[in-house]
Amino acid sequence: MQYVVLAVVVAVFSLIYGRIWLNRHRDAPLRREIRSRDVTFRAELYRVTELEPGSWVPGSDFEVPISSPVQLIIRGDAFEISSARSFGRVVMGLEYFFRAPETSVETEPADSPDLREG
Repeated sequence: MQYVVLAVVVAVFSLIYGRIWLNRHRDAPLRREIRSRDVTFRAELYRVTELEPGSWVPGSDFEVPISSPVQLIIRGDAFEISSARSFGRVVMGLEYFFRAPETSVETEPADSPDLREG
């Protein structure tokens, strides 16, 4: 029984890391192209959610919150959303690269307290 549990745990970690490695490998040319440009704008993002497509039922998309510190880096007509920590980028696969003409972004203003006095 112990070996079955160990095999399941190893299989799950292998699937997760395999998916991360595949995404990093597939995005490598775009990542190199975008990172070769000068940084135009950089900002910290306080709340980021990724829209994941549902795998079995069409139209069953769901939002996945990213809890790591995330930053937005704009480089010319392309942008990068990635973890502020290298551990999050490399091990967890928290880096996304987009060309601006192919992408739409939805933003919400941050909730800020009213600083006016009485």
